[in-house]
Amino acid sequence: SPGLTPAGALMVPRRLEGVDASRRDGLRQLEISPRSLAIWERIAARLEEHGGAAIAIDYGEEGPLGDTLQAIRDHEFVDVLTDPGRADLSAYVDFGAMRRVIETRKNSGVECYGPVTQRDLLFGLGIGQWLEKMVEKCATEKEVDKLIAGCERLVSGEQ
Repeated sequence: SPGLTPAGALMVPRRLEGVDASRRDGLRQLEISPRSLAIWERIAARLEEHGGAAIAIDYGEEGPLGDTLQAIRDHEFVDVLTDPGRADLSAYVDFGAMRRVIETRKNSGVECYGPVTQRDLLFGLGIGQWLEKMVEKCATEKEVDKLIAGCERLVSGEQ
């Protein structure tokens, strides 16, 4: 569309609310998932009414995001338009948009913590202690090296 669609006219200002001006002005693309926002509205309403907690685990960033659509086939990234139907399509989660859903519900009692990196989550859950216990069970140095390499891959932040 050469301009904002009616849906865009509603969603874009809402998503950019609270984003600092320098970041907002530098945007050239913006991905918005109305379905995700609606789901988080329902989750927040349920937590307000019944209490409890919700956790979202996925790949993403604080956002706003643009151009995160990707295709993965056989554990490799491929062009999204090459060989349609033969690759899994994915897009990053905009955790900032999810946070805004919670933050805009005034006096709801629902709070948002995070996002946190995979590294911080795994260390917080005790991956270091788990690794020490698993190393003790390894029969060879090769097993130890493989185990350590796997943990490093999970917590390095490079993937």
